Amino acid sequence: MLRITLSGSGQPPDRGLFAEKWFPCRSSPCAQVDGFDEAPSHLQTLFKSIAKAHHYFDLIRAGKTYAEIAASEGVSKHRIYKLVDLAFLAPDVVRDVFAGSQPMGLTTEWLLRHAIPELWDEQREAFRTL
Repeated sequence: MLRITLSGSGQPPDRGLFAEKWFPCRSSPCAQVDGFDEAPSHLQTLFKSIAKAHHYFDLIRAGKTYAEIAASEGVSKHRIYKLVDLAFLAPDVVRDVFAGSQPMGLTTEWLLRHAIPELWDEQREAFRTL
């Protein structure tokens, strides 16, 4: 099981060896995921994607455009649009991802290729069948 630790400073305590385990989160704290290195690579990608989604959404709320974010990240606007959708996953879905108990087919690739229902109950139902 993974454990998430929040840092109120908005920055990881060390940008060196452990930087890969830290992810930007909504409202500027950082999340450290203990056990990240032991997680399968597809889960590491999903953790990073969810964290990026919240970071991008924070940038949008702060007045940045999708085009500005895409240019600064070196990706397409479409990729930013799709990633931001992950900021609106049901809290229990995100919890299950970080606990490693999400449906096997719930991957970053699946989430970016499919429309994610807006309503959390519909998300749970859609993901249950994966």
